[in-house]
Amino acid sequence: MFVIAYFDFGSVQRITSDPVGHVLPGGSAEPGLKSDVVAETAKSHLALAERYLSLDDLIADQRAAGYLKIGSFGDHWPGRVEEISVDNDSISFLRQDGTRHKYKGFDGYRLKMVRLSAAGKETIVIFRSTGKR
Repeated sequence: MFVIAYFDFGSVQRITSDPVGHVLPGGSAEPGLKSDVVAETAKSHLALAERYLSLDDLIADQRAAGYLKIGSFGDHWPGRVEEISVDNDSISFLRQDGTRHKYKGFDGYRLKMVRLSAAGKETIVIFRSTGKR
C-alpha cells in the first residue's frame, strides 16, 4: 500500500522594497541585492514605486489587469506603491496602525492587496480577479 501526502504551505506572494529601492520578494533578501519578480500577465502598470494620482486611476489600471476593487482603507493621494500581496481564496494584511485584516470567502478567486503611501499615510486597496481561476 502506498500513501501519497501533499502539503501546501500557502501561496502568498509579497513584494516589498528595501530602503535603496531594490525589489525584494517577501522582503527577505539582503538589502542592495536585486531579485527577479514574477510580473502580472495583464496590461497592469502596477509595480513598486509606481505612482497613482487617484483611486480611480488605480482601479482603472487593475480593471485592465483583470481585477475588481472589493475594499479599501485610507484615501491619501497621490500614492506611491509600497507593497503588493497576492494570494488565492483569501488575503490578510496588517495596517499601519497595527490592526489585522483578512478578506476570506473568495474561493476560486485571486486576491491582491496594494499598499500605497502618501506623505507618510497609507492607503490600502483590495482587489479580486474578475473570474475564478
